[in-house]
Amino acid sequence: MRLGARSRAPSRALADRQAHRGDDSVAIAPLRGTFRVGYNDGMLRRDYLERMIQQLGDALARAVGLAKAGKHDEASREIDALYDRHIGMPRRMLERLELVSVRSMLATDKLAALVLLLESEAELRRTKGDAPGAEACERRALALRDG
Repeated sequence: MRLGARSRAPSRALADRQAHRGDDSVAIAPLRGTFRVGYNDGMLRRDYLERMIQQLGDALARAVGLAKAGKHDEASREIDALYDRHIGMPRRMLERLELVSVRSMLATDKLAALVLLLESEAELRRTKGDAPGAEACERRALALRDG
């Protein structure tokens, strides 16, 4: 082993601590601290995704309700805020990016949220009477979903 290189194998003391705990979790030792990765991580991720989709769905329903009530400016602001909050990028920036770039930049959960946002934005634009804008949003959502 090179001087200063770290061993990739867990230390003997770490293995002893795991055996003493009696669990089957895997310890990952990064530069600082030790993180336990157990069997519940998949369940936690699924719970996170379900909660995020529920919150997004509730907010989208509010935005669509505002649009149907004729409050189009408020609905647009709500949608813009959702892009920032759930995708992490402003809507205008995402509109300018190629779909390939968007797919490579966003994780699967954010892509799913983006598809929901685009579909809701299409509905919002349709209520405003902007059929070409609605169709553009639907095409982009379809391309991201199928791509």
